[in-house]
Amino acid sequence: MQLHHMHATFGKLNQASLHLSSGLNVIYGPNESGKSTWCAFLRVMLFGMQPRERGELADKNRYLPLSGAPMSGEITLTADGSRISLSRQTRRPDAPMAAFSACYADTAIPVPSLSPASCGSTLTGVSREVFERTSFVRQCGVAFQSDDNLQRQIATFLANDDSSFISATEALKKQANALRYNRTGAIPHLTSEIDNLRSALTEIENRSRSLSEIRAKLDAIEPELRHLQQQISLHEAADAAAPLQAAQEELTRARAQATACSAAMGELPPKEDLLALQNAAAGAALLQDQLAGTQQPPAPLQPAAPLLRSLLFPLTLIAAALAGFGIGWHLSAPPLLIGSAALFTLAIYLLLRKIISHRKAVLLHKETEEDLHRTAALQNALRAAFETARTDLLQQVRTFCPTASTITHCQRAIETGLASYSALEQAVQNVDTAMARCAEIEVHSAPAAPRPNIPRAALESRLTDLTAQKENLLRAFHTEEGRMQAAGSAEDIQLLLSEKEGQLRQLEQEYEAINLSLAALTAANTSLRQRYAPTLAEKTAKIFAKLTEKKYNKVLLNETLAPAAGREDLAGIWNAPLLSQGTADQLYLALRLALCLTVLPEEKSVPIILDDALVHFDDGRMAQALEVLLELSESRQILLFTCQRREQQWLQQHYPNRFHTVTLSYDICAGAPHGVPAAKR
Repeated sequence: MQLHHMHATFGKLNQASLHLSSGLNVIYGPNESGKSTWCAFLRVMLFGMQPRERGELADKNRYLPLSGAPMSGEITLTADGSRISLSRQTRRPDAPMAAFSACYADTAIPVPSLSPASCGSTLTGVSREVFERTSFVRQCGVAFQSDDNLQRQIATFLANDDSSFISATEALKKQANALRYNRTGAIPHLTSEIDNLRSALTEIENRSRSLSEIRAKLDAIEPELRHLQQQISLHEAADAAAPLQAAQEELTRARAQATACSAAMGELPPKEDLLALQNAAAGAALLQDQLAGTQQPPAPLQPAAPLLRSLLFPLTLIAAALAGFGIGWHLSAPPLLIGSAALFTLAIYLLLRKIISHRKAVLLHKETEEDLHRTAALQNALRAAFETARTDLLQQVRTFCPTASTITHCQRAIETGLASYSALEQAVQNVDTAMARCAEIEVHSAPAAPRPNIPRAALESRLTDLTAQKENLLRAFHTEEGRMQAAGSAEDIQLLLSEKEGQLRQLEQEYEAINLSLAALTAANTSLRQRYAPTLAEKTAKIFAKLTEKKYNKVLLNETLAPAAGREDLAGIWNAPLLSQGTADQLYLALRLALCLTVLPEEKSVPIILDDALVHFDDGRMAQALEVLLELSESRQILLFTCQRREQQWLQQHYPNRFHTVTLSYDICAGAPHGVPAAKR
């Protein structure tokens, strides 16, 4: 399989193109130039979108085109000797890249073996999971994680047959889980049914005893309930006579209140006289307010100016106009005559205005003097009326309130007196009401019954408790009866229990047989892993030794393919997390390349994609890694994405004709070709 051309609208790529060659392709681009986006685009084009991925990091959300255009892409490649064009388009926003087509290049003839779901596995010969864990090394993803698919693939290739211990184990575990998985499965379910049946038998016995106990308690409660009801009836008869006593006490209190109100009134005049005094006080207060409103000092009058003084200026103008007219007539000067005539007209106008203004001022002065005289007369009349009303009011109020000295004091004393009359009237009304109530109760009351010694509240509380207890017992009795009827007969339950216990013994024997088979398969699987782990570790060690310039020459793998490295000159072994970042990346890269050589089908020649995989390598180990990649590029295509120029510079210096270079740029949204290969170096 070899990639030739990729065209993408994907993430930050907008109608961008990438041209590739066979062998080693060094694709250089600065940060944020789309290297990781091209890698993700290639994976999606081969294997499609993952429908179960959610969140911002899901491919369908993370790589939405920044231009707003629908996500789409095309790849031209060669596989099994045929040149093929792959296309994935977006027809609906909720199904990105779902429209798939695979045709032979430059034709509309579909490739029958390629479908949207099987495209990647058919072209690469492995599943998506195996592809991502072998030849697809993403940025910050050099570290290796194994899974069952990869181990199954390794086992299949090394065993050289189609059998898979993992598949067999999974099938047996599935059967075992169907029988028993934690608290689920046929055995726990059947055990639960047996426990329920046994519990039902026990429950029937317990409910039978419970019904007998409830009947006994109900029989014991009934006599006490009847006695309590009789005692409460005696309390009710005694309480019937209590209202008469209460009414008599209320009458006594009402009479005492009326007496107190009458004594508190003292020497108050009759109520009618107080109401008349209240009206007189209101009239005196009104006179006081009117007198206060008319006592504002009048503004001083300004006498009108003398008429002769006001006419002095217009008369002067008239004299001047006449003089000018005489001179103009004598001299026969028309302009002087016209000016004198105009001045004479103006003087006559001003004279008339002054006369009219003086007349208005004289009339206004006269009217103002008349208003002042009327106001003074009104003030005198109001003052006389107020003094008369005030004197009469104080004289009458002081008969029952000697301290009254102002209109306000009089009003307060009158209001207090009227309030006393109102209180007395209310007290008298209360006496009448109490007397009427006493008379009515005496007519309808029955003879008083003897009251029991136990308080009524205690009897009622005990009656409430016993009634609630009886209701609860009756409810429990009916519930027990219903449950016993629903549970069925003990004979039927015992028969079903025997049947279920026989089924359980049969399932437990089957489960034990499955466990024995699993143990045997586990031993066989361990033996198989012991066969392929050293082989894979040996291939990894050879590559790792070359990457580290033979500083490390020993690699061990555990059952999950987690690598550890060692040295001949030093005792001990180091797991990958204990190594430096660069050395750990080199160990993981060696393992991935060894897996590519072991797992990936040789006839497929699946390309190896590395996204900044050498970023933590020093210059020496970078050179060794490029040597390894050049060797691999003889048999398969390699895409090395990098943000540094040192790989290209080293290859140009040592192997100028064995690699191809492609340069990416920041400007990736303009629609121009994104990366164009330079001449073969």
